[in-house]
Amino acid sequence: MERIDGLTKDYKVLQAHPIAEDSFSMTVKGKLYTERKAAGEAVLQACKAILNPEDRVKLGEFRGFSMTLYIDNGIFKIAMKDSITHIAELENNITGNIVRINNALENMPKSIDNLKNRLENLNSEQAAAQSEVDTPFPKEREYKEKQTRLAQLNIELDNAEKEEEEADHTDTEQEKKPSVLKALKDFKEEIRADDCTTESPEKSYEER
Repeated sequence: MERIDGLTKDYKVLQAHPIAEDSFSMTVKGKLYTERKAAGEAVLQACKAILNPEDRVKLGEFRGFSMTLYIDNGIFKIAMKDSITHIAELENNITGNIVRINNALENMPKSIDNLKNRLENLNSEQAAAQSEVDTPFPKEREYKEKQTRLAQLNIELDNAEKEEEEADHTDTEQEKKPSVLKALKDFKEEIRADDCTTESPEKSYEER
């Protein structure tokens, strides 16, 4: 958003300093040039004058933007700035460099449109993601009820195991009756099998 604001402000500056085929001006090292070829030669001379690759040289002014000359990874570049920075890469071409410098500024409308489209897409994705987060889990209530039932069964199962350990396993009557422990285990497995068909937002019951 800040870059869009900066580009919008800079584009107004650019529009306030138009150029045409018969109307050109650029200040290089304090001298005003009204011909593209002469300005391009002055830019190349400024490049040759840089002895330290770490130097950043105040080059001049073009279309309302201050220009700074520097070297980045062996490439001469010009940074033009008012609200934000616009970069033009230079080559060993007198008039070609002037075109590159101007194009770096003229590309502002396209950059604004691209950023606005990207921001709109991000906002749409964010809204969709938030909608998914806010949507209730369709079987959340059923899932919680089963969790509660399973927890209760675990308690009863533990108690039943203790009771069977203390019971007299030689009692004929008990052998004839269904095992409480087995019944509880079967009931518990029945719930687990039923839950396998219900998608859960949390861990499965077996993992708990």
